[in-house]
Amino acid sequence: WIALMGGRKVFRIVGLEDVRRHLQRFFGADPPGGEAMLEDLDLFDDEHPPTELLRTVVYEAHMEPGDVLFCPAGCAHAARNLETPTSLAAANYVTVHDLAFARSHCRRSKQ
Repeated sequence: WIALMGGRKVFRIVGLEDVRRHLQRFFGADPPGGEAMLEDLDLFDDEHPPTELLRTVVYEAHMEPGDVLFCPAGCAHAARNLETPTSLAAANYVTVHDLAFARSHCRRSKQ
């Protein structure tokens, strides 16, 4: 998850199924996440995207202070700052011990 504290950002995310099905050239056959990419991929290259990326759904989220974005494990993602400076807090996982708090926080944020 990513919580934006200040500034504005835009994120692009490709879901794990599309990563596994169409982006193996960049991430390998079974991308669990965290490893170095096999080849560079710019999710923001709208003028000359690789043909594999055109077969995927690319989600885009515009974030402002106070927004929280959850990016599931294994998804391809990239971000650009729309303002400078930006500040954020991020964590790569929610542990079993944190799950109740995370659910409670998300429910409060929806209301």
